[in-house]
Amino acid sequence: MADSPRRSGRSRFTVPGPPLAWRRAARGIGFHGRPTTYVDKESESYRALIRHHARRAIGDAVLDCPLVLVVRAFVAIPKSWSKKKRVAAARGELRPATVPDVDNYAKMVMDALEGTAWNNDSRIVDLIARKYYAENPRLEIEFWRWTVDRE
Repeated sequence: MADSPRRSGRSRFTVPGPPLAWRRAARGIGFHGRPTTYVDKESESYRALIRHHARRAIGDAVLDCPLVLVVRAFVAIPKSWSKKKRVAAARGELRPATVPDVDNYAKMVMDALEGTAWNNDSRIVDLIARKYYAENPRLEIEFWRWTVDRE
């Protein structure tokens, strides 16, 4: 489901397939033996995939205001698990307390959407990141303009 931030103030979209977490840039020797830093092709492709799904969901709206970001990473249930354990994981009774760390999924999204959904990832003032098991791995992303909570 995609809502235009101009219409509802809330945007959400899903990136199908196994989620990929942020990885530190690698260092190597570049042209003429000079040291260089580079992002691996898999990470760059995944960032492009996130941007593609974001553009389909929100169009060209680039926000420059405080934002709330929710990232939900649904990772594959291990095939080696028993049927009982797989069912429990699918119901949400088991959560993936494994690597990669949950914050690295959020970092991947924040880096990918900088300049596409928001001007700078410093605009994220509230962040919720969660990992779940699922039969259909995916990354769900939701964000909206932050407002003062008044109770």
